[in-house]
This record gives sequence, C-alpha cells and structure tokens, in this order.
Amino acid sequence: MTQAQARILLLVDGAAASLPGMQLLLRLQEAGFSVQVTATEAALAFQPAVSWSAFSGLPCLPLDQLGDEQLKSAELLLAAPISLNLLEELLGSQQWRNALQSNNLPLLAAPAMSPEEAEQSPQFTGQFAALPPGSGLVLPGEQRWDLGALGSIALPSVETCLEEVCNFFTVPDLLGKKLLLTAGATIEDIDPVRFISNRSTGRMGLALARAAARRGASVSLVHGPVADPLPANSRIKPIAVRSAQQMYECSMAELSQVDIAILCAAVADFSPDQYVPQKIKKRGAQELSLLLRRTPDILASMGKLENRPFLVGFAAESDDLELNARLKLQSKQCDMICANDIREPGSGFAVSTNRVSIYSKEGHLTQLPLLSKDKCAEQIIEQVSAHYYAWLKT
Repeated sequence: MTQAQARILLLVDGAAASLPGMQLLLRLQEAGFSVQVTATEAALAFQPAVSWSAFSGLPCLPLDQLGDEQLKSAELLLAAPISLNLLEELLGSQQWRNALQSNNLPLLAAPAMSPEEAEQSPQFTGQFAALPPGSGLVLPGEQRWDLGALGSIALPSVETCLEEVCNFFTVPDLLGKKLLLTAGATIEDIDPVRFISNRSTGRMGLALARAAARRGASVSLVHGPVADPLPANSRIKPIAVRSAQQMYECSMAELSQVDIAILCAAVADFSPDQYVPQKIKKRGAQELSLLLRRTPDILASMGKLENRPFLVGFAAESDDLELNARLKLQSKQCDMICANDIREPGSGFAVSTNRVSIYSKEGHLTQLPLLSKDKCAEQIIEQVSAHYYAWLKT
C-alpha cells in the first residue's frame, strides 16, 4: 500500500489540537496520506471545524457524531493529541472496542499529558491488546509544548507521530532484521581549531535509516556530524562519533549483531598523523605542512570477514562512474554498491536530491532517476531487501 492510498481518521482533543494537532495534519498530508478529522468539543474550542475542514479537504466531524461510515472508510484511527481521560474512556468503552474490532480499525494514540503524568509513563498494554493489530501507544519524549497561559504539556513530537504512522503503513519486510548504517562526514582534528573533513551533510544516510526502520528493521545508526535532525523513529538507535577511527571501532563493535550493513558515510581517507593540542600559530610562516596517514577502511575490513552480514557500500565518483563502482564492488568484496556522480547537478553533496546506480556482485544494475533523497532511499532499501533475501539462499 502506498501512502497516497492510505486513509487516516485523525482524532484531536484538547488545547494541544490548536498547534501540534494542526501541524501533524499538515505533515501527514505532505507525506501523501488522506486525512479526515474528528474533534472533541475541547479541541473545537481552540481550533474550529472550518479550519480542520479547510486544511484536510474533508468535513470535520464532532466526535459525538462519528459514525460507522467514517470508521469503515479509515485504515487507522490516529488519536493525536488525546487527553488521558478521553483515552481511558475510549479504551474502557465496550461500544468503542466493538466498533474498532468490527471495522478492523487499529487505534494509535499519542496522549497529551502534564509533565508530572509523563514521568509516571501510563500503561494501557492490556486494553490495546484487545484492539486490532497495529494498535498502540506513542509516549512523549523529552519535548515539552508551551501552551502559554495553559501551561506546558508532554506530547510526542509531530515527527515521532509521523514515523509511527509510516511504520504502520509500510510493508515490514525487514521486521526482525538488525541493520548497521553509517552516515555523515567524519572530522579529523588538526588542532583545537582546525580539522579535515568533506562536504557530506549525511542526508542520504539519514534517509536510508528512516526508510529501513519504516520497513521494520532495527537500525544502529553510526553517524558523524550531520546537517539535519536525526530521524524520530523509535526503531533507530543513533550512535554519534567524530573521527574515522571512532566510526571504524563503533561499526566493527556492532557488526556481530547485524544482518545487513550499509556504509553510506563519507569517511575521511586520511587523518593528520599527529594532533597538536594547542592552536597552531602562523607566526609569519607562509606554508604549513601536514603529514597525513591512512584511516581504517571500514568497507574493506568488513568485506574480508568470513562471517559478515550482507554488505552494501557507497561510491561518490567524479569520473568513470561505472568502472570505479564495479572496481570498488570487487575490491571491497561487498554485495552491492550504490554509486552517484557528484559532478551531476542535483546528485552531489549538500542537495536534497540524488541519482543513484545500484550494482550487485551478480552483475545486476538498477539505475534510479533523479529523486528526492527520501524517495531514493526507499528505492535503495527495496533493492537491498530483495538482494538480501536472495543472498540468504546462496
């Protein structure tokens, strides 16, 4: 099922509907979902029905007027935000439980709580177990929303709610699989002020982590500095590093636990031979000479292992794309290489798009058109999944 076909019934409740609730509606629509809103009286007091209708493109129904027609047409009931009182009322109502069961409609609830309530981590495991598969609770993290005179509330972030929805609607063909993914640049320090790095923003790696997590994988994301916020998906475990050596050590430590390794990070090939603990002064000097040493080759090191996971590398090339990609595929002993021409407009560093060619060791070639990095990541992970399961049979 594609997101453009997925239909969500968004239940909003309370003062939090005025800001995060509306933001969530807009993000869901941006992601391609069809959303109809049903609102409590408390929500409508802060955001009128005409606003929800205008932004959703569908009539906004008061919760007490919600009927079987809306429940039958939806594929997910997303209650975000919802007060604990209303959530307890819904879960405790035999009428509501029967309605959800008879329409096979899962309930995904993101409660808005006081900071004190959030610290108690309310549990409704038993009640959700009686609902259709996919039902569950999205608990708030550290983020707090300031509602002015109404005080602050604890509520899952908009991005967290969106990721949980995407988890629900994405085919979980990697469910139960553990995946290692490296992303971003590395920083090779010269002194307390200067360092060697590259132009990578980490966007491609973050998009890959998000796409893999949505398909059910548990992702260990070993990342250097990145330009964008880390994905808010609960299936992603971020591990921050700085240098190539640190990325090598963390990646190798995670390797024994994973089924698939995707090395997307732009790791520095060379690092200063010595770190100078004080700022290097120019003192009239016209030149500065640095002695550089090779950094560990993470992809090659993994490729040499006898019992390694399915291994995917990346190649950012400026010339002879296919030749260099196939040479890297062979010399690093990996299973797939994703290559892009960094000179091509829209396909290099620090842009939101990419054009990738995927080479497999069996000789297959898949050439993707110019896509957003999120769409490109979805296509790459689809290819990784297919080749991984074929690899298991060999």
